[in-house]
Amino acid sequence: MKVVVKYSGKKNDPGMDYEGWCDIEVDGKTVVRAGNLSESPEDANLGRDLSFVYDIPDLLWAAYEAGDRGEMLVIEREENSGEG
Repeated sequence: MKVVVKYSGKKNDPGMDYEGWCDIEVDGKTVVRAGNLSESPEDANLGRDLSFVYDIPDLLWAAYEAGDRGEMLVIEREENSGEG
């Protein structure tokens, strides 16, 4: 099972959070997208912008089953500053 965590956007200030989003791909398929996706991130809720949390149990189960089959778990991180 290969997991790729992709950060897109830009940092506001050193040490600060990203102004953008994070995609998580499992075996080449995007399964989670989170971040500043709406114009009002303070209004984010589980029914809309944060609905990916409902996928977490299925993702954990898929990782467990992959390990049970003897697959290696590979996690990669990619960063795209989106600047210039």
